[in-house]
Amino acid sequence: REVDLILQVVRFFDDKNVSHPHEKLDLLKDIEIINLELILADLDTIKNALEKLEPKVRSGEKEFKAKLEVLKKLQKELEDEKLANQVELDSEEKELVQKFCLLTIKLFLYVANLAEDQLPKDGKLEKEGVSFIPISAKIESELSSLTEKEQKEYLKELGLKESGLTQVIKKSYETLDLVTFFTTNKNEARAWTVKKGAKAPEAAGVVHTDFQKGFIKAEVIPYEDFVKAGSELKAKEQGLMRTEGKDYLVQDGDVILFKT
Repeated sequence: REVDLILQVVRFFDDKNVSHPHEKLDLLKDIEIINLELILADLDTIKNALEKLEPKVRSGEKEFKAKLEVLKKLQKELEDEKLANQVELDSEEKELVQKFCLLTIKLFLYVANLAEDQLPKDGKLEKEGVSFIPISAKIESELSSLTEKEQKEYLKELGLKESGLTQVIKKSYETLDLVTFFTTNKNEARAWTVKKGAKAPEAAGVVHTDFQKGFIKAEVIPYEDFVKAGSELKAKEQGLMRTEGKDYLVQDGDVILFKT
């Protein structure tokens, strides 16, 4: 329950040897069924929470009244089969319900599992206004057993730009407003994640809290330029690294050397 995003994978391939519980392929119906199960789980969570809150409110503990009110508001909407993430809540209400870890208040992504010949070449799939990430679990399984070079060749043969897993990761990062930056030393390169809009000191704190406290500046170079240069030293020699201060907004793909 303590997640930020839920990925729903629904079937869209036709195979007589693989039965479907409803004997009919219907992406939107499958999503509706999954969502209803999530709604029922949330209603159960709210019911249990209200049973604990109501006595405290009756005894005059005012700080619990706001929690009770927002939970009842959500309960009413959920009973009408509306997802919690579709209910309009102000920032205070969102903060109050956060600790209850409701499933339908999360962000959702939808993945359609297709047959190889169904995969759209442009990587896009939409049904009645709902966007899906199209993947073939069969192809993904085959790719997992190949080397990186073999994967590229196989995808090229299929006419695909990237794997379904790569699409899912990219879309998840985009939905969650995340960017990746890198740090390097003579032994390793590591990837780190921050929210889009994070400033350099905040990114430094992800690596180590002391880096944020003692932040002075950051030396930054885009990943592509770093790879072309071959090393941090060569990147500096070619003048590719630039110095940024405390207000620098970290960009996706930055390679950063923090100075403290």
